[in-house]
Amino acid sequence: MNNSHDRLFSIKEFHRAMGGAILDQSVVFTRISHNNVNIFNDVTEDMFMTRSLENVLYNIFILKGEISATVNYRKSVIPKHHIFSFIPLSTITEFECSPYIEAYILICSREFLLTAELNKSPISISQLINREHTPVTKLEQSDIRTLNECYTRIENYINCTGHLLRREIVRNSIFNLLMEFANIFFRNINQGDTSLPAAAKSSIKETYIKKFIELLVRYGEKEHNPSFYADKLCISVQYLSLILKEISGKTANNWIARYIVTRAKVMLRKPENSVQQVAETLNFSDQSSFGKFFKKHTGVSPKRYKEEHMAFM
Repeated sequence: MNNSHDRLFSIKEFHRAMGGAILDQSVVFTRISHNNVNIFNDVTEDMFMTRSLENVLYNIFILKGEISATVNYRKSVIPKHHIFSFIPLSTITEFECSPYIEAYILICSREFLLTAELNKSPISISQLINREHTPVTKLEQSDIRTLNECYTRIENYINCTGHLLRREIVRNSIFNLLMEFANIFFRNINQGDTSLPAAAKSSIKETYIKKFIELLVRYGEKEHNPSFYADKLCISVQYLSLILKEISGKTANNWIARYIVTRAKVMLRKPENSVQQVAETLNFSDQSSFGKFFKKHTGVSPKRYKEEHMAFM
C-alpha cells in the first residue's frame, strides 16, 4: 500500500484504470463518457488530492456536460466547450463530472515534454500550465473544430503502433496542439476574457486552509480527528472548522471524510486490495467500523462497491 503522500499513479496506471491510447508510459489520451465517468471522477480527485499530477501536463477538453470542482477553495462549474488545465500551483478538490459528460483527456509526463524540447518554443509550456488563477479557457466555435482535429490526430498517431517514427510524430502533434491552445489562451487575455474570475490574494484564512489540505494529504489515511490538524496548525478545532466552512462550505470533518472515502474507493478498485487491507491502511479499528463509515458516505458496503467498480484488471 502507498502512503497518502506518495505518488499514487503513473501514466501507465492511469491508462490501466481508464483505457484509451498510451505511448511509452509518457503520454495517454482518453475519451470520457457515461461509461467510465465514475471511475474518472474518483481517480482524478485522488490524483489531485495526493499531488500525483504535479509532474505532468494535464488537460480536459469538454465537449458535452460540465465539470464541478473546487479550485483554490472556491466552487466552480466548468461548462462544455471549455478546456480545464491542471495547474501545479492550484489546490483542486471535490472534482466531479456530470453523468453524461463527453470529453478528451490528454496527459503528458514532464520527462516527455523536456526530452521533446517542447518548452523551447515561441511560447513556453510553463506559461500554459502554471496559470494559478486561470485554469479554464473558453473556446469559440472555430477553436472547437481546430482542437478537436488536434486531439483526434494525437489519438490516431498514438494508436499507430507500427509507425516507425511514432514517438516523433506524436511529439509534433502535441506541439501543434499546444501552439493552438496558446493562441486561444493569449487571445482571450488580450480580449480581457477569462472564464473564471481571478482569485483574490491569499488571506491568512486561506493560508491555514492550504496548510490543512497539505496535512490531510500527508496524514489523512491515519489521522481522522480534526483536533490532530488543528494542533498542527496551532489553532482551535472550532476556528479550523469555522474558516473551512466560511471559505469552502465544508467543515473539517467533511473534508476528512471525503478524503478517506476517495482514497478508499481508489484502493477498493484494485484487485489485490481486500476490504480488510483497505480498512487497515485507512486506520480503522476493524473491517466492520470501516464498512459502516463507507456505507454511511456512499450508500453501499465496501464489498459491494468493490464488486461493482473493479477497474484495475
